[in-house]
Amino acid sequence: MEDNRSRRERRALATRAIEPAQLGLAGAAQLGCRHRQSGQDAEPEVEYFVTSRVAGKLSPEEFLNTDRQYWGVESGLPQRLDGSGFEDRLRVRHKGAVHIPGLFARVGVALFVRWATNQRRVRDRTFPTWREWNSGHRWHMIRQVVD
Repeated sequence: MEDNRSRRERRALATRAIEPAQLGLAGAAQLGCRHRQSGQDAEPEVEYFVTSRVAGKLSPEEFLNTDRQYWGVESGLPQRLDGSGFEDRLRVRHKGAVHIPGLFARVGVALFVRWATNQRRVRDRTFPTWREWNSGHRWHMIRQVVD
């Protein structure tokens, strides 16, 4: 039992070691089945998780905490690519070229992270600010990659 966003929540996790061939997932080492219920009247939710970390390196408690941190991951790179970088709006006509804009977007995020650490004001440490600044200084961005 724990509090999750001001709600009482019951979570339980059962794990077991697996072989990659059992699921057809390369690197799969552990399978988890989580049961969660928020409030007494709510229907229990069941979710399955797979990880490449073996049971000796990832305990059930750590497994649950890793699941809890999911949105921390989701608000990092995917937020910058989709929300701020408009990756979902990209239109590529050739199937073989679809990975190229994605590669450039990820390089851009890496350059942004390095740039943001040098900004004094918090409001200047945003991906849209960085993108707008670089749109007027294209050679500066090329120098960041080359240097």
